[in-house]
Amino acid sequence: RRFRPDTITRLQTLAQGTPEEKLLQTLQRLEPIARSQLLAAAGLDEDTAVHTLHTLLENGQIIRLDAQLLSHAAYQRWADHLTGLLADYHRQYPLRLGLPREEARSRLKLPTAVFNPFVTYAAQDGLVAEAGALLRQPDHAIRFTPAQQTAIDRLLAQLAQAGITTPSVKECQMAVGEDVYFALVELGQLRPISHDVVYTAGQYETIIRQLQAFLAAHGRINAAQVRDEFQTSRKYAIALLEHLDERKITRREGDERVLIA
Repeated sequence: RRFRPDTITRLQTLAQGTPEEKLLQTLQRLEPIARSQLLAAAGLDEDTAVHTLHTLLENGQIIRLDAQLLSHAAYQRWADHLTGLLADYHRQYPLRLGLPREEARSRLKLPTAVFNPFVTYAAQDGLVAEAGALLRQPDHAIRFTPAQQTAIDRLLAQLAQAGITTPSVKECQMAVGEDVYFALVELGQLRPISHDVVYTAGQYETIIRQLQAFLAAHGRINAAQVRDEFQTSRKYAIALLEHLDERKITRREGDERVLIA
């Protein structure tokens, strides 16, 4: 093993190289690595190691990812891998906002403590954009075809006219297609509150405000009261009450929901 060309080069650098070469080679062998561990492993006296590390950080050959250090060469490899993943994902799923962050981390085989600051650094570099639990290319946006937009406009108008008794999730998906439906959810234009009940963003906010006002006045609410308040069926009343529980606006006590202070 010690006579492989890369091994011979590494040993020659460790024996004859400049402090910068020695520190970089040590880093590239162990990265990502904590500052104290790198300084201890570099084979340099402490003052030289500290000064050399400062120089390499200043000129960008080493970058800091929170408590870890990484060579710029390794960062570039990771960044190329990530941007390639995002490009492939956007090609395959143009109507999705981005790649799930955890999937990207798994594909890069990086621990969370390293992946998160790496993504932050890449975002500052303009290579990636963070969108909650998703990652995307900075220039990626969901774009609908004219035909899709026509179907969307028709669905949104239908939902608005329906009031609280909206078409089912399945009916909405059939109206615009599943991919378009989920894109509208990601974009916040649709707000599903259960597997079968969905509202436009505007409807949702209005309904939640009305429920909160009722709770503020009475302290508690049940399915019959929701049904009467909104002139709707039990199906929608139960879905709304369960959604209030999920949002921690209420907690269930028997058949009633009680406002959480």
